[in-house]
Amino acid sequence: TASPDAILPRRFGLIRIVDPSAWTARGPDGFAQSPSGSGPYRVQSWGQGNAIVLVANPASWRAPKAVTRLEITILRDATTRVQALLSNQVDVALSLSPDLLASLTEAGFGTYIGKAGQVQVWALPNLLKANSPLKDVRVRQAINYAVDKNAIAATLLPGVADVASQGATPGTFGFDPELAPYPYDPAKARALLAEAGYGGGFKLIADVLVGLGPADNEIHQKVAADLAVVGIAVELRTTPYASRPLKYYGGQWGNVDVFSTTWNGGLYRDVIRTAQDFACTKPNPFFCDDEITALVTASKAVMDATARERMLRQIMRLYRDRAAALYLTEYNSIIGLSPRVSGFATRPTGMVVEDIVMK
Repeated sequence: TASPDAILPRRFGLIRIVDPSAWTARGPDGFAQSPSGSGPYRVQSWGQGNAIVLVANPASWRAPKAVTRLEITILRDATTRVQALLSNQVDVALSLSPDLLASLTEAGFGTYIGKAGQVQVWALPNLLKANSPLKDVRVRQAINYAVDKNAIAATLLPGVADVASQGATPGTFGFDPELAPYPYDPAKARALLAEAGYGGGFKLIADVLVGLGPADNEIHQKVAADLAVVGIAVELRTTPYASRPLKYYGGQWGNVDVFSTTWNGGLYRDVIRTAQDFACTKPNPFFCDDEITALVTASKAVMDATARERMLRQIMRLYRDRAAALYLTEYNSIIGLSPRVSGFATRPTGMVVEDIVMK
């Protein structure tokens, strides 16, 4: 590497190694039509009849235990996915809504909460607009005090997700177990806003993603309603996920003030992955704090695990105290399972289909 990289071994785990002979023979376009490698399944057909069909690869280093054929069907509506599960058309239904859990349980179907090491947040940028109220840390802290995260977890995500205390989940390297979530305190929020010179309130435009996680639309509505109570009027603008990368990485936010996103440490199980996106050094940055950025940069070269964990926890404390984001809840997925399915599990990169056993 050109410079030290403390998490290089974890990065290696995400590299998809392509067979050089297959790539040479087929070229990029040909390989895209048959993207098979050394994994547990090979592609048999892709996109025919709105389905992807995979068949077992017995030569794989992690050959399937029981499932020899896997058919992935795209059903865009959560209710339709549950109906397909209940009618035995599918054995696994992904990305379900919390309000559908009771019907599954009553019918004898199983549920699985997939924990991907992500936290649902509203980013509170201090760089997008020159005169933004969000440049004042007191305003960002007020937003965190103004939203009732416990109510979100209890009523919109019961049994699905815990309230977030920081931009990381337990089990992620750098998570600080001593940090507590911001308490719900509208009075303190109003006091901080008045102290910052915004006692009369102000308006925010929020760019939010919906339809990706449990009750995300309802969560955004709840956040907007709570902020209205302390005088912050929020205009919610939903955006398709496909258009988000150009905004997030290209900096093309238009007149947006805040946006929903996930603080995602799951793929590396390390907090640095998203911490560096909330730093001054990010291409087209949206949030900048010089002290935090210096620590983020230094942490990448710290090879001693104990020293690095201590530094990452300090970074998490600073991000929390300086309210780089409105920390909401864990961002987990709800998965419905047929009674026939056992041994189901997920990794941050997806389902562990090769370990499933069918009863």
